[in-house]
Amino acid sequence: MKAIIVGAGIGGICTALMLQRRGIACDLYEQAGEIRELGVGLTLLPHAVKQLAELGLLAELDRTAIRSAHLHFMTRRGQGVWDEPRGLAAGYDVPQFFIHRGKLHGVLHEELRRSAPSALRLDRRLTEYSQSRGRIAATFVDGDGRAHGAEGDLLIGADGIHSAVRRQMLPQEGAPRWSGLMLWRGAVERPDFLDGASVMILGGVEAKFVIYPIAPGSRPGVKLTNWAVIMRLAPEGSEPPSRENWSKV
Repeated sequence: MKAIIVGAGIGGICTALMLQRRGIACDLYEQAGEIRELGVGLTLLPHAVKQLAELGLLAELDRTAIRSAHLHFMTRRGQGVWDEPRGLAAGYDVPQFFIHRGKLHGVLHEELRRSAPSALRLDRRLTEYSQSRGRIAATFVDGDGRAHGAEGDLLIGADGIHSAVRRQMLPQEGAPRWSGLMLWRGAVERPDFLDGASVMILGGVEAKFVIYPIAPGSRPGVKLTNWAVIMRLAPEGSEPPSRENWSKV
C-alpha cells in the first residue's frame, strides 16, 4: 500500500511517520519550496505527546520545549478563578509541553529526513485528483508551472484551512467561516513568571490574554515566552478583514 499525503506541516509529517512505522509507504507533497520554522507557541496536550513519544521524540521535546506544570484561569484584572496541575502532575503517563510551533515542525522534519529521506517533495501544489478502481491519481504543479503526476492507494489531505483536497471533495462547503475574533500573537524573551512553567489565561471569550513559556531563554531566569491577545472585531460569520498570516507585523 502507498499513501499520497498533501501538505508537509505538523499533521502531514506526523501522519507520514505513523504510516511508515506500520509498513505503509508515503509520498509527501508540500507546495512551499522549503521547510521553515514558522509560527509561535503551541500547547501539546498529553494525548498528543503520547503519539509523539511513540515516534521516539520525547527526549527531543524535552530538549526543545517546556514541560507544563500548571494552568491558571484569571479575570481580566488578574484575579484567580480556577487553577489546576497539568501533564505528569495531573496524573498522565506523559508530560504536557509548551513549544514553539516552528521548533516542533523542525523536530518532525528531522525525523522524517532520518527515517525516510526520499519521501518529501517540495514545490508541489495540488491542482486535482481522481479515483478509479481503488487507485488515486493526483496532479501537482511546481513554481515554474510544470505538472507532476502521482499515484497511490489513498490520498490524505493535510493541507490546512485552505485545503485544495477539501475544496475538490466538498466544493459546496465554501470558504472557512470566520468567528469574528482576531488573534494577535508573538514570542519574546522575558523573566520567568509564577513557577516558570505555567500558562495564564486572563479574560473571557470576547477579550482574552494568554501567556506561557515555550523554550529556554538565553540566560538563567529568562524564557522565550508566547503571548496572545484575542478580541472580537465582528459578529460570527462576518467577512474576514484579511487572510491570516504567521509573520505579518
